Amino acid sequence: MAGLTRRRLLEAALGAAVLTAAGAPARTESEIRAAADLLVRGPVGPSSVALVRLASSDAPGQEAPRFGFQPWRTTDELQSALGSGACKAAIMPTTLAAALYNRGTPLHLASVVSWGRYYVISTEPKVIEFEDLKGRTILVPATTPLGELVFRYIAQRRGLPAGRALKLQTVESADEALARLLARKATLVLADEPLATLAIMRGIESAVVVKRPIDLQAEWNSTTGKGSGPPDMGLVVADELVQRQPALVQALTHGLAQATTWVVGNPQPASRLGADILQLPAPVIELCLKWANLDAVPAAAARAQLEFMFTALATIDPKIVGGKLPDAKFYLNPSA
Repeated sequence: MAGLTRRRLLEAALGAAVLTAAGAPARTESEIRAAADLLVRGPVGPSSVALVRLASSDAPGQEAPRFGFQPWRTTDELQSALGSGACKAAIMPTTLAAALYNRGTPLHLASVVSWGRYYVISTEPKVIEFEDLKGRTILVPATTPLGELVFRYIAQRRGLPAGRALKLQTVESADEALARLLARKATLVLADEPLATLAIMRGIESAVVVKRPIDLQAEWNSTTGKGSGPPDMGLVVADELVQRQPALVQALTHGLAQATTWVVGNPQPASRLGADILQLPAPVIELCLKWANLDAVPAAAARAQLEFMFTALATIDPKIVGGKLPDAKFYLNPSA
């Protein structure tokens, strides 16, 4: 597993161009566009495994329409594609979706697909619960902005405000955080998935014991009483698609919900699909899916949870969703 850090993971996954089915030969984007009724974009992470399932030829209900999958590299790239109309559907952070909507991008949130995937991983055996972080320094990859806000909110509510009771130290990448942890130059990292699982597995290889003592989803639930982790990732569809092809949008949302249920219920075969996205061994992906908190819920049904999270995180960063809650039109009507 040497060399399987996040940067190489991204380069390997994205260097294969566009994926539509696990094990299928890589094809060009034009070929995929010609074969699919809709190309759906997603992050290089566990929330995209269901998209690959949906796009695979043996998935149920694939007679028509057909969906293709293409990973996005950065949120800047995704925003550009959405703004230009090149991207009509994508899985993305719900906070970013709300911010884009509030800035005038014509899109709707169709569903929430992930309810948090953030953990504090540690090589320090004395860190067992959240309060044990007092006085300590935690590395935070710059690529985990939403996870950092979730952590800061929980810390504030627990009376351990970042910058005073504990220190968050930003590092450029997940690569750097992982390297410093395994080199024993740091003891704590705020990690998302698949970084948390990768760190644990790489630790076994390097004879460094890495554990995940703090589950921020459980801490969010304990702190807020909302019954779940933060609704952090969602399926977004362009307004043009909703207006012109509502049946296609409905097929996408229903198909993704079915695919997500299959992934959660079948982690071992799903891990073989995920390996094509993440370029990691299937056993790593299988463990990663266990901690990914995947559950596809219609956005309208999740609105109260989303608005709570938007409001809570805005106390840490007032601009996180564009300075205001998105209105009702942001949430796609399930009958659309």
